[in-house]
Formats: sequence, C-alpha cells, structure tokens
Amino acid sequence: MSRIRGSFVSSLAGGLRRAVHPGGLLALGLWLGAAQAQETRIIYPGSMAVTGFSGTIIPNFDPPDSEKEGLPPGVDPVDETFIDTTRATLRVFDVSQLGGPATGQLVNTPPPFEVTAEQVGQVFGVTYDDGVRDGVPTGIPNLYAGATSLHGIRIVTPDADDDGRPERQRRGAAGAIFMDGQFGTENGGGPGTVWKIDGITGQVSKFADIDT
Repeated sequence: MSRIRGSFVSSLAGGLRRAVHPGGLLALGLWLGAAQAQETRIIYPGSMAVTGFSGTIIPNFDPPDSEKEGLPPGVDPVDETFIDTTRATLRVFDVSQLGGPATGQLVNTPPPFEVTAEQVGQVFGVTYDDGVRDGVPTGIPNLYAGATSLHGIRIVTPDADDDGRPERQRRGAAGAIFMDGQFGTENGGGPGTVWKIDGITGQVSKFADIDT
C-alpha cells in the first residue's frame, strides 16, 4: 500500500500541470489518452511522478545492543548522519485505477519505478516532454527532474578520525565538497543539473546544466 500525499493532477489532450505541496513533496500527474502500446515502459496514462527527500543514515552504525554499542560517548549523532543514497528521491506511480474520483484516499498501487539519490541526488521540480521520438509521436513522454537544495545543503571534508566516514561540516570549510546524494555529483551532477528519465526504458542521464 502506498500513501500518496497531495492530489493527482491531470489535464486533457496530453496537457501538463504541476502541483507543489508544502513539506517538500512535488507530484506531477499525466493524462495521455490513447497511448501506443510498448512492451517495456515506465510511464503510462495515469502515471504520477513524486519527488521527496531520500532520508538519512549513519553509515556503518552498530545498534546500541551490539558489541560496539553505537556511537562513542560525546559524539553528536548529527555529525555522523549522512544522506541515504540507496533510497528513492523520485518515484513514478501508476494511479490510473483509483476506484473512483481522487478524494485524498489511500489507494493500492503497483510498485513504483524509483530513481535513487545515488543516481541523481535530491530533486524537486519535474515535467514531461511531448513524447516525440525521432520526429514521431509515441504517446510515451520522457520525464525530467531538476536538482534542488530544498532539503538543505550538506557538505563534507575527508575522513579525519579514521572511522571510515567523511566529516560532515555545518559551515563552509577548506576542501569541502557536496555530500554523496546531494546533487548526484558522482554522475556528473551539480546544483543546476536537470536529469532525464527515459519514459520507455527508465534510463537516467544528465540532460542539461543550468548556470546557477
């Protein structure tokens, strides 16, 4: 069961609208009408793309009841907390079968297609294109997602205490870089990157960099 925050957005004739919600979630719904059949695709009539923060994790953390008993005394957990790069920052849900008008109800949806923070970092704004491929309308658009600092900017410096983790910095520091999972820097991303998600294959690639 999936809990979808915010409303489903649709428009006739393949039009697009955005819905921005407080709390750091953005959802973009799509109504395509008759779409060309494809054996493999991630975007269908009634698909909804949702972005949100991927969450945090303390890497290599042992629970308090283990031999290492968690973090050493005096260590602030915030300083050892990092972006969870394994979790999704973008999901594409199939909400075409709501069982009735959208009224904010809980609905059962198939498992969503997910893009992780490791792939693209944190993203917020999303949009679809017109689905034209090689000059031919296919009815299956690609999805685009823009980098965001909505959830904060996290930076790190190299590991200085031999705990296997970089040092999280709360202020700018010499040699600081963006934390993994912030902007997808591992894949060439940055603060102004727009990512493209192929509507048929789900392949993720860098589409453009906007000068910020």
